[in-house]
Amino acid sequence: LDFARLSLDLMEAKGSSRLFETARDVSKELSTLISDMGCIFSNSDEALSCCRLQFPKGKLYGRDLQLKVLTDVCSNIGKPGASKIVLVSGYSGAGKSTLVEHAKTFTKKKDICFISGKFEHLQQAKPLSSIEAALFEYSNEIVKQGREKILQTRWSIIQTIKSDVGVLTKTFPCLSKIIGKLTSTPADVHFIAAQNRFKFIFQMFVRVITTQLHPLVLFLDDLQWADELSLQLISALVRDTENSNFLFIGSYRDNEIGPSHRLSTLINELESMKVKMTHINVSSISKEDLNKLIAGTVNMPQDLTKSLSDIVYQ
Repeated sequence: LDFARLSLDLMEAKGSSRLFETARDVSKELSTLISDMGCIFSNSDEALSCCRLQFPKGKLYGRDLQLKVLTDVCSNIGKPGASKIVLVSGYSGAGKSTLVEHAKTFTKKKDICFISGKFEHLQQAKPLSSIEAALFEYSNEIVKQGREKILQTRWSIIQTIKSDVGVLTKTFPCLSKIIGKLTSTPADVHFIAAQNRFKFIFQMFVRVITTQLHPLVLFLDDLQWADELSLQLISALVRDTENSNFLFIGSYRDNEIGPSHRLSTLINELESMKVKMTHINVSSISKEDLNKLIAGTVNMPQDLTKSLSDIVYQ
C-alpha cells in the first residue's frame, strides 16, 4: 500500500511535464537504481550507509557567494571604507541565520568577539530583549576568561562611563557579572533626555569593549520584529565615527516589511547619511545545489538522486 501511494505521488507530481506517466515507469526507475547499487559500492560499510538519512553537518549548499561576501566584510573590520552594517534578507526558512552562523566560525579564527540575539514576535512589547540576550553572551564570555579579565573590563568601563555606569546595569542586569552591583541609583531625567543619554552611554560602552585587536560583531536576527529603541541603538552604533572596530549584522524577512515599516525607515535614513552598508539576499537554492543536498542527505551519488531532486524542486 505504501509503495502504491508513493508511485501515485510520483506520477501526480506537478510541473510542465511529468517525469513518470505510469506505474511501469516508476518501477523501471527503481529497478535501475537498485541494480546499480552493486556497481557503486565496493564494501558492506558503504552499502549499509546508503539511503540512510544523514543530514550533513557544517555544510552549506548554494551559498558560497553570499558567505564570501559576509566573511570578507568581517575581515575588513577596522579598515578604511569598511562596512559598518550588513543586512541579510530573504524569506522565512531561506537560510539567513545559517549563513551568519557559518560566518561566525570564521570570526573565531580572527579573534573577533561575536555575540547574537533574536527578536521574537511575541516580545515586541519588551524593548531591548534581543540586545540583552547578546550582552548576556558577552558577559558570560568575559566571566569564562577569569577574574583578571573581569577586573580589566570592569575598570575600562567604569573609567569611561563613570557614574553613568548604573544606567547600563539597570537596563541590562547581566552586565552586573562584570561591573558588579552598584549602590548608587542613576538620577531621573526627562524621558527624551533619558533616551538620548542612554544611547550615548551605550555607544560609549561599545567603544570600550571593542579594540583593534578584538573587534566586536553584533548579530541580531528577525529585525522585522525589532522595537523602536533597539533600532535607535543600532543606528547610534553604526553611525559612530569614533568606533571602527564594530560591525552590526542583521537579518530580516524582506517580504514582511513595507516602505512604511520602521526597519525600512531606518535603512533609508542610514543610506541618506552615507553609512557604509552591505546587502546580502538569500534566495531559493538552485536545482543543482538541491540535488547535492539530497544526495548528501541520503548518501547516494548525485546522478541517482536527480529524479527525486527534480520532483522536490517543483
